Amino acid sequence: MNFARELKRAIYYHLIAGISLSLVLCILLFASKYKYSLLKATADLGSIRMNVLKMEHVIRVMREKQAVAVSLLPADYSLRSHREILLLALERARRTVKEAVITVGNFQEEDNEITLPVVLEFNAHQYDEGLNATGYLQNLRFPYFKAQNVSAKTHEGAHEIIWRIEGSFRIPAERITAIPDRRAAR
Repeated sequence: MNFARELKRAIYYHLIAGISLSLVLCILLFASKYKYSLLKATADLGSIRMNVLKMEHVIRVMREKQAVAVSLLPADYSLRSHREILLLALERARRTVKEAVITVGNFQEEDNEITLPVVLEFNAHQYDEGLNATGYLQNLRFPYFKAQNVSAKTHEGAHEIIWRIEGSFRIPAERITAIPDRRAAR
């Protein structure tokens, strides 16, 4: 009988040791998963911090570009229609490129822009006069000029160069408004 009691006792000890070992393994497994979760959360937090810094930089750059875009608007932008602004740009081009024959098409709306097709034809004695006119049109910022075709021809025996600039004045179809900085108001 002593043998049965010793056997029972050994079984209980083994059972308790097995249960203890299982508990320790479960605790280690949960601790390992918890450690992994903490490391992942720390890495995610670091990534979030980097993204916040990047987003602040992008917002700062966007606001600077927006300020530049708003500064390009004429002082009387809010008082005039888009078509009127396009016609005023055409008038400035007419004054800049003197003696040009200007052919104007109808206003069109395409790609969220209002366009005014224009063809300028003028004579110049030297190439730099035509290049200056083309440069003036290309350097317009608001409304801007998009050239489709520029040609310069000379006729035999003639000392003048005949320039033809085809393109369109363009302006965004929607009104541009300055977006207030909501973060500064906080």
